[in-house]
Amino acid sequence: MITVISRAKVNRLSQDGDKSAQKLEKLLKDREKVISSMLIGNNIVNILASVLATSIFLKIFGEAGLIYATISMTILVIIFAEIAPKTVALKATDKIAKILAPLITILVLILSPLAAIAQKLVNIIISIFIRNPQATTKEEEIKEIRDIVDLKHQEGSIVKYDKDLIDGVLDLSDIEIGEIMVHRREISCINMDLA
Repeated sequence: MITVISRAKVNRLSQDGDKSAQKLEKLLKDREKVISSMLIGNNIVNILASVLATSIFLKIFGEAGLIYATISMTILVIIFAEIAPKTVALKATDKIAKILAPLITILVLILSPLAAIAQKLVNIIISIFIRNPQATTKEEEIKEIRDIVDLKHQEGSIVKYDKDLIDGVLDLSDIEIGEIMVHRREISCINMDLA
């Protein structure tokens, strides 16, 4: 949910004074930390639940309990920890994110030390395989805006006229003034006093 929510929309709601959106905006400033904390929390819960289920099923069914625990926890984790929450979050991203923002903030505060260590390890591993990880450039951000506008045009949310206007605005930095100005020798004038 944190990965798909629109930062622009959250910013607008935050500017309008929405307290939940303001908390969410603070979280979105460091998505890596939030995602790392949420993944750590999610895995701790899933692993702990699996260990407890295995322990209970082993006591009840003996060695066969291992198979029952594996099957039941796989079904529970896939349905209730993965598919259902993500489907609900996709259908009501903004509402769910605003409701869960305080809980996620607490989770990040508690798990951020572990997340920082995990992130450093991940960065070390990434640096081994990717020598110079690229930061997002201005050109990439403008291309992303163009891609969004193109997609919305294809879906019918933006008409061609509006799409062309937005594309024109995005092209302004590449246009020199000489390309769009009309020289004064080519301008016809009428004296206002003659009217």
